[in-house]
Amino acid sequence: LKSVGLLSAQNLAQSCYEKMFFGCVFLTDLPELYAKNLETSCYKQMFAGCTKVETAATTYAVTYANGCFESMYEDCVLLKNAPSELVANQIPENCCKAMFKGCTSLETAPLLPATNLGADCYKEMFAGCTNLSKTGNLPATSVPVGAYVSMFENCGMLVASPEIKATTVAENALNRAFAGCANLEVITFRAKSWGQNGFEDW
Repeated sequence: LKSVGLLSAQNLAQSCYEKMFFGCVFLTDLPELYAKNLETSCYKQMFAGCTKVETAATTYAVTYANGCFESMYEDCVLLKNAPSELVANQIPENCCKAMFKGCTSLETAPLLPATNLGADCYKEMFAGCTNLSKTGNLPATSVPVGAYVSMFENCGMLVASPEIKATTVAENALNRAFAGCANLEVITFRAKSWGQNGFEDW
């Protein structure tokens, strides 16, 4: 399998496309994803392990759900072109967890403008993206449990962190967020209060 046409469904069910193209190592051209309102785990691991994919699928979603993008492109080692922005203002629990984990060719992260975050929503999102060097800021003023855990772990080309605008950080919210970022020179954050282990193993 090398290419897929558009997926025009507007109404999705829970886990409907989960692992649909998992491990399709010859797939290069991804479909357009037309659904605007996503359901729980609908795109989970959809293209994980598609090692020849260079450009992410075009998606028109504006409302996200729990785990909807979880591990969607995990280990797509040639992926260079991620979406420019994940537009939703609300990122539910596990929504983008490990979405680009292990995408070692990715250089620029999508903009993440959301201000309303769920637990573990960005956990390991870019972990192991060893060529990632550009990120946008993180504007949420409150970070829940697990939201930024290992988010940029082992991003060895990252020199400056995104500005973390949160003033309140929950327990275990940013553990290992920048662990293994050997070239990181600047971390910018505004937190005034944080829970236990909020910044463990930075």
